[in-house]
Amino acid sequence: YNIAINKKLRLVYRLQWLAQPPIEQPDPLKTPVALVMVQHTATEPCYSLAQCIFHVKTIQKYHIESNHWWDIGYNFLVGGDGAAYEGRGWTQEAHTPSDITTRALELIVAFNKLIEKGVELNYIQKDYKILAARQLYGTESPGTAFFNEILTQSETKSLRILSRIKWIAQPPTKVIPPLKTPVSLIVIHHTITESCTTEGACIYIVRQIQQYHIESRQLWDISYNFLVGADSRVYEARGLEERGAHTLILTPRVLVLPS
Repeated sequence: YNIAINKKLRLVYRLQWLAQPPIEQPDPLKTPVALVMVQHTATEPCYSLAQCIFHVKTIQKYHIESNHWWDIGYNFLVGGDGAAYEGRGWTQEAHTPSDITTRALELIVAFNKLIEKGVELNYIQKDYKILAARQLYGTESPGTAFFNEILTQSETKSLRILSRIKWIAQPPTKVIPPLKTPVSLIVIHHTITESCTTEGACIYIVRQIQQYHIESRQLWDISYNFLVGADSRVYEARGLEERGAHTLILTPRVLVLPS
């Protein structure tokens, strides 16, 4: 389609959309921020200034009266009319769990360092591609925000890998077929478990996943190649030399990573 897009930012301030004043003053936002989080509002789309103002005012009312927050939860909202609407703005914290930014950033850093190590060891091709599981079949895994963020995150920190011995893995019930390396495709999946922020909690979850995959799913081992914890550690599963079992429609030249 040949569509003319207005690239100039149109920012609608709180005063212009007739925002309620906050119940209490939110905490200040520490800037410049290292992580930008994208979320949907789960509302109908809006395509005009009037429609979008109505939606933003309704969201603020819901956040204050039903969620009992001090103000609308977002820093900014982007409308289908091409304008951005000021929420809490640039200088105030949005309504998120207090440590979610740190946890998300640590997870992304650990993921990136794992991929770098795979390339360095020639288990992953230098021109590899990343796919989310949602691009392959009917799932939302691993979530759009995480997938988009890992493509742009370039923070460098040391990689911490916990081997199978360290998380006390069960041995596989059968010999796993080898992974053809270097791989050209990396698939990211989620585990649908609670988040873990300490080594002890993550080890417990990884062991539970392996037990579920072997005993309930009748797999030979935990199905992933590696798992990335919110404690910024990477947990070895099938590793870099054995084929993952979570992408049945794909070739053996694929590395499977849950988030």
